[in-house]
Amino acid sequence: MAKEPTQFRYDNWEYQDYDNSWGCDRLTKKFIETVNKRNRENFTSWDEIMEGYQRIADGSEEIEKNRYIEILKDVLSMYKHSYGNMEEMWNLLIKLSRGAADKISRETLEELLQDTESSLEICNYTHLLQK
Repeated sequence: MAKEPTQFRYDNWEYQDYDNSWGCDRLTKKFIETVNKRNRENFTSWDEIMEGYQRIADGSEEIEKNRYIEILKDVLSMYKHSYGNMEEMWNLLIKLSRGAADKISRETLEELLQDTESSLEICNYTHLLQK
C-alpha cells in the first residue's frame, strides 16, 4: 500500500493578527500551495521505487559502485518505512549483488563492513556477503 505525499494545511500555519483575527497570510498560503504541488508532482511510492530497482536487478547491464551503494542503502532503509515486504527486499538485494553488481558487490560490502559500527548494518552486509 503506497503512502500518499505529505500535504500541508493552512490552519497549521495560522497566527493571531493585530486585529485579533486568526489566519494565514497570502505569502505563506502561496508557499504552502507550492510545496504541496511539488510534493504531488515528485511523489514516488515505495512500490514504484522497488519496481525501478527490480528492473536494474533483472537487467544485464553492470552498475557502478556508487549506484550499488545507493540502492543498497535505500532498500535497507525501507525497514524504517511502511514498505514492509522484507522477503522481496532481500531477494532484490541478493539478485542485484549476484547480477548487475556481481563484479563489485563483494569488495563493496567488505568496505562497507569496515566503515560501520552499526550492528544492524554489520548483520545486513554480512548476510549479503554469505549469499
